[in-house]
Amino acid sequence: MLPNEIQTLRSRLGLSRSVLARFLGVTEMTLIRWEGGEQSAPRGLPLLILQTLQRASERADDATLARLVMDGTTEPGPAVQRLFTLVYPPESSPSQVLPSKRR
Repeated sequence: MLPNEIQTLRSRLGLSRSVLARFLGVTEMTLIRWEGGEQSAPRGLPLLILQTLQRASERADDATLARLVMDGTTEPGPAVQRLFTLVYPPESSPSQVLPSKRR
């Protein structure tokens, strides 16, 4: 994800750097460096979360996503799960995905 994409996403959602950094599990200084292009691009889980936030912005309004991120600063697990469910909704139950065992 490019520096300007991170900054644009954060600004569009009306999030402070500290809030987004906490949600991503990084320091505010890391986020500042990503946005400024001073540090290598995000990778791993923070990158996946940023990409998912970007995709979610195509499906949900900015206020909803901002609230989800702000809720996630104190308890990120459930908020991240809601974010991923928004972008990647379950299409079938596990029993439909897994083949049945033959006896």
